Amino acid sequence: MVAANHLGPVPLPESTHPYAVSVSLILGSNIELELSEDEARLPFADEYTMRIVKEHSNPREQAIFLKRVAIHLEAFPSASEAERAGKLLILSLLWVAASKRVTIAFGRWTGAFPFAIRDRTQSAGMSMHGELRTHFNVKPEEFSSVASEAYGLGKDVEPNVLTSMEFYASARMEVTERARFIGLMTALEALAMQRDYGDEIATLLANLASQLELAPALAGAEKASLRSSLSSRVKQLRQESVRQAIIRTLKQYVADKDIARFVDEAYGVRSKILHEGLKVAELHALTYRLEDIMRQIYAAILGLPLARPIQPM
Repeated sequence: MVAANHLGPVPLPESTHPYAVSVSLILGSNIELELSEDEARLPFADEYTMRIVKEHSNPREQAIFLKRVAIHLEAFPSASEAERAGKLLILSLLWVAASKRVTIAFGRWTGAFPFAIRDRTQSAGMSMHGELRTHFNVKPEEFSSVASEAYGLGKDVEPNVLTSMEFYASARMEVTERARFIGLMTALEALAMQRDYGDEIATLLANLASQLELAPALAGAEKASLRSSLSSRVKQLRQESVRQAIIRTLKQYVADKDIARFVDEAYGVRSKILHEGLKVAELHALTYRLEDIMRQIYAAILGLPLARPIQPM
């Protein structure tokens, strides 16, 4: 673990390394970042400096134990290198959420990314915000150390993996257990890219759709909308269902058949909640186990050990 130092590593000169990355985060109520002062300066990934700065939380956020911090990753010789580092930093922070089982959300986006690049020689500053909750205490150097592990991989993950990790990391900010559960299932859906069955199946389905459109039971102008809808749905069968894609994706990373069965059942619960208004009395156990499954998947994707062990149910 990297030792904290109020002065931090010797900063690289702004004249040669003028660019910095800033990400605005909201970190949830299940972690308290132990900042004894308003700012901590820490070494990061052996060659950079991470500054974690406390920021003001509004009364609503304070009422639900949310906190904001600004994190600056310095220093880079060019804006393009800083942008590359920003993408890695996003992955690193999401890994902290999964590895430590804490809640974060991005608080500000600049274009397509939840980070911004600033010129340190200019007066305007940039920051990274995070909201943390008070169940687990994390020292700034520990936060930096876990993030540094993922950053050091230098891995460009697919956009859907980042999207999934973001949904996972922010799910516990939802007020109700139902919303948290749906957020986690959405994170799992984001990982599952639906497979196309190929041209042969597509041709077969197109023929079936044509027969359906000519069926006497669907004839007439008054049934045009229904005819078109059914035809389109038949053609869409060239792709596997979301449910099938989830199970196939899960099996790539988790070999346990019981887990696959649990996830399939959980997806069924999710569908009934959204489409039938199902009320589930004990969602907490489903949510808790689903969190651990998602953590295992992210650890497998990145090839990193979890900082906080999986707790047996």
